[in-house]
Amino acid sequence: MEAFNRRHPGLIYKITFLFTFISIFTFLTFAHPRESQAASLANFNPGNIISDYTMSNYTTMSVADIDAFLHTHGSCNDTNTIKASWYPSLHYHIEDGHFVCLADEHFAVTGANYGDLLEEDEESQTAAEVIYEVSQKYKINPQVLLVLLEKEQGLISDSWPNSIQFRSATGFGCPDTAPCDSEYYGLKNQLESAAWLFRTVLDGGWTNYPLGENYIHYNPNASCGGSIVYIENLATSSLYRYTPYQPNAAALAAGYGTVTCGAYGNRNFYLFFMDWFGDPTVSKEPIVEAQTKNEQPVEDGWYQIFSKSNPEKVFDIRGGVRNGMAIADMLVFPRNTGTTENQIFKIQFNNDTGYYNIINPTTNLYLDVSGGKTDDGSALIVFPRNNSCNQDWLIEKTNAGYLKFVSRCSSKVLQNTNGVLAINQRSSSNVQEWSLKAVQPADSTIEEGIYQISIGENAFDISGGVSDNMATGKVISFKKNFQDNQLFEAIYNVEEKNYIFKNPASSLVLTSGEVISVEKQDESKCSQKWVLDKRAKGARIKSVCDGANIATSQNLEGEYHTFTTVVPSGVEVTFEPYFSKGNTSLNILAGEYQIRSADSSLALDISGGVRPGMKQGTLILFAARNENIANQTFAIEFSTDKNAYYITNPTSGLRLDVANSGIEDESSVIAFEDNGGYCNQLWSIERSGEEYIISSACSGKPLTLSNKQTGGNYTVEIFTRTALKNQNWKLIKL
Repeated sequence: MEAFNRRHPGLIYKITFLFTFISIFTFLTFAHPRESQAASLANFNPGNIISDYTMSNYTTMSVADIDAFLHTHGSCNDTNTIKASWYPSLHYHIEDGHFVCLADEHFAVTGANYGDLLEEDEESQTAAEVIYEVSQKYKINPQVLLVLLEKEQGLISDSWPNSIQFRSATGFGCPDTAPCDSEYYGLKNQLESAAWLFRTVLDGGWTNYPLGENYIHYNPNASCGGSIVYIENLATSSLYRYTPYQPNAAALAAGYGTVTCGAYGNRNFYLFFMDWFGDPTVSKEPIVEAQTKNEQPVEDGWYQIFSKSNPEKVFDIRGGVRNGMAIADMLVFPRNTGTTENQIFKIQFNNDTGYYNIINPTTNLYLDVSGGKTDDGSALIVFPRNNSCNQDWLIEKTNAGYLKFVSRCSSKVLQNTNGVLAINQRSSSNVQEWSLKAVQPADSTIEEGIYQISIGENAFDISGGVSDNMATGKVISFKKNFQDNQLFEAIYNVEEKNYIFKNPASSLVLTSGEVISVEKQDESKCSQKWVLDKRAKGARIKSVCDGANIATSQNLEGEYHTFTTVVPSGVEVTFEPYFSKGNTSLNILAGEYQIRSADSSLALDISGGVRPGMKQGTLILFAARNENIANQTFAIEFSTDKNAYYITNPTSGLRLDVANSGIEDESSVIAFEDNGGYCNQLWSIERSGEEYIISSACSGKPLTLSNKQTGGNYTVEIFTRTALKNQNWKLIKL
């Protein structure tokens, strides 16, 4: 897909029979037919060949516009058809005594020849229709595709193209040193593959030339040298992924000409674009598409928003908040330990617009780009709702699990600019990445989440256990065990300012009465709605119906106590979290665990035992033994700063670690000394039925029981998620 110059597209293909395969020339590009009128290269910048906006602006041309362009820039009346006989091994399309060029060709839309050149077919598309359809599908500017067709195969200007030019129209799958891959043959296939590559890089996918400094060669021959190029945007990065060379000074001085050690693909891309459409580096930003709710990565809720670059700092409204405020500046400021109203934001998806709004609940002010500006460094404020695009945000999730907030107006990204919240051009810097911790507004008492409701050594317990088809159950006081019949999800109703407490395993909710029970949820019943009366060490649970508190009944049944509601006193309870919505993965109760295979027959084990000061150890799956064995004990602790878990052996201090920071399938998992918080020692934990999936924060791939053995014991690795039980684990609290 790169580039030496060639004069005539027909000619280069006519001489290919002298060589082993056509692809030997895929690094060449065509000479522009108007060299004397070539656009100026005075402003050519190898780090900014085309802006993200220009490459992404798929609205520039209609089908009719593209068709008119093709006919204007390509002559389809070449009657010198004798030229076809010069190259009998090549196929030319000739009709009515003239060659048929790209503008007048048709391409199959069905059957075995889908996307291929087809001279006669009722179900076919014109080249203009193919180009337009691909541009809309991948949100790539059709002007970019037209330029690509010219700089790779000269198809726009060639008056007598042959079938090989159509077959490899954009040069995709045609490396510099090997034949073209037949998997990518055909005009539509070629255009789709190229557009897919551009879109992948624009969306933050892999590129071999990321933003920032890169050494880029002048020619496929490494002896021709190269230089450091600072790549400023993703669109330019995608061009280098496609064509991995830059023009040297002589190639730039030559316009469309050729020089020693020259490479011309990216130079000619710039020149063709300038000649045909104007400056490709215009500074606007790419269009941001609205998305549906199920495509968004964040649940509606109340959050503190943490900076990745300064993990102790969060979104903050300068000077605090008060009811009736009209405007305030936004900062990135250390997290408050006391009053936090100015650091809490409601993230809410708007189904009407397809974007998120970010709102401070106390003031009801919206996160807003000051003055509706789109310039780099434009500051953020909070402001009353005005239904403008500068209050609408797209939220993207990075591969590492962090979030980016993208302004609907400018498509620029929210970033921490030296403690000020501002927008800027997209980059790979961590100043544009954020994490969330879910919280509740000041008028609630506990965070939403799943809890064990405790009274000393006992807990609320549904007598006799639970099942998913039961209709009711009696609530008693019983020894704490964190089993399903002792778990209640606290769900807060912001409008009514009350809770329901739902048992996740049965979906029954806590219901007041002479005896406290669980029953099927009925939103009309006040007996299922509760408020919390905060006390010194916990809270009393009070019915919305009559203000009566849950109290221990005097009615003893053996060792159990039942509950009732009484006025005014009641039992004081504490809420021990089992899961909470305070992070992107489900928050298990911090503590020490044995980590067992799904069938409980094996336990995660540090081979050979553990001792303080160890540097590393091999993890194996060993027959489950007594629950106090030191090398099978792991402390699980959630890090708010990292928004993930550490899994640490307490005796040795070694942490669960993906060896060599691996992200590939079958990367080994070991126990290793603390590495300072790198992602290969960070894990997400999510519930899967009665078990858990434990995934690496680097790759998102789950901890997996492998089929490999060490000394007769199975080892563990990471592997792409499957539906198999070898990725499910039981956490047995010690």
